[in-house]
Amino acid sequence: MARPRLIKDKHKDAARFLAVRDLQLLLGAEPHLAKGFKVLSKRAKSDELRTFCKEGVTYTLRRVDRIKKALRKLDAPLEPGRSSGLDGLVRDAKRAAAKTKSAETDVAILGTIERISHFGLAIYTTIDRHLRLAGAPEARRLLVPSTKEKREAIGEMSRMARKRLLPRLKRL
Repeated sequence: MARPRLIKDKHKDAARFLAVRDLQLLLGAEPHLAKGFKVLSKRAKSDELRTFCKEGVTYTLRRVDRIKKALRKLDAPLEPGRSSGLDGLVRDAKRAAAKTKSAETDVAILGTIERISHFGLAIYTTIDRHLRLAGAPEARRLLVPSTKEKREAIGEMSRMARKRLLPRLKRL
């Protein structure tokens, strides 16, 4: 009878390990993203996108705080990991903002930020799944606002693109 319990504990341990690894990855990547948002806010042409990027810095720093709290709940070290995927997306965003003409700049910035947000949402969703399997409800609860913010940001970017930025590009 003890055997199924050991297997269940093994799965919980594996899920906890994966959640911690991804949280540490975010702990290293999110500050890099905040710096990227600062650069993008300076290059944005529209007030709306500039404000969105500036708010992105604030939201990103809040997510870092939540990540640290979740890692503490899991008794895991606050060791930042490295995300070549997110680093590459931030680099692409900066490059796109620098290489486009004035009328295309905001559309290019928005497109790259959308990719970053979808990537982030995927990581937070995966971490949530791992924490659920690991039986870590307190850590999950701490990260719910981050997942919600990512979803809301994606919706806001879609609206901004449809209603403001793409119509302006069509007039050129």
